[in-house]
Amino acid sequence: MMNKEQKEFLKLIEDTFNVSEKDHKGILKKYRQSRNNVKQFIANLYMDYGVDGSIDYAELQKYNRMNKLEEMLKEQGREIVKEERKILPAVLATAYAATYYKSAYQIEQTIQVGINFKLLKPEFVKEAVNFDWSGVPFSQRIWDNQDKLVKSLRTEIVRGIRDGESIDKVSRRINKQFNAKAYESQRLARTETARVIQQAQDKIYKDSGVLEQVQYLATLEENTCEECEDLDQEVYGIDENKPSIPRHPNCRCTYIPYFGNYQNEKRKDNETKEIIANVSYSKWAKDKGIN
Repeated sequence: MMNKEQKEFLKLIEDTFNVSEKDHKGILKKYRQSRNNVKQFIANLYMDYGVDGSIDYAELQKYNRMNKLEEMLKEQGREIVKEERKILPAVLATAYAATYYKSAYQIEQTIQVGINFKLLKPEFVKEAVNFDWSGVPFSQRIWDNQDKLVKSLRTEIVRGIRDGESIDKVSRRINKQFNAKAYESQRLARTETARVIQQAQDKIYKDSGVLEQVQYLATLEENTCEECEDLDQEVYGIDENKPSIPRHPNCRCTYIPYFGNYQNEKRKDNETKEIIANVSYSKWAKDKGIN
């Protein structure tokens, strides 16, 4: 059973994920807009060239009509990329800073002693957000996802028209492709959020100067993988080579401070040696000069 401190740190992580999910809705809105634009384009083709509920594909190949479809699909892909490249870095930067400062606050509230940490510089946060941990920068994965979306849409639309399908069936093909790529966008955002959360926690744990150990906590859900479940509750030294997080897409596991071996005299190993009061995070942040 988790103690109060464990629950507080897990709530901190869950709240950060929830904020990221909420902010990511702007990207999902763009996916819906682009899906509707594509469906409207196809509807216009059926109105202009449809006969008995279907379209003669050979007729569409005349006068560069298929080229116009290709250009339209690519434009929608670029619009989605533009939105993702605007929103996702902001989402990750917010998650990084919030995790760093709120973890510092939670450590202080737990041990009731002021700890060492520095205000984050924007360039440092940007570097953390853009850190290439998987071999493929997330900005490149955004482009890759959209390339796949454009290709799959083109394939499905052409296949439906060639097979003489109605506009309703072709629309369902379009919905399926957009839904699949929107899910991949969410998965990318969740995985990258998990990464920056862990980077921020690693930094504050070391910056604090008071932590010696951390504990792996798995998010125990129906789909928790066996590997994460096996690592749950394991304790590691702060500088020990420990399992990396995230361990897989959609991973929400985390490391939290482990206070089991803390000694009182080590709790004052900081500049101020100040016993802090039990205050709200908003007041604590304001007193520390955190925006």
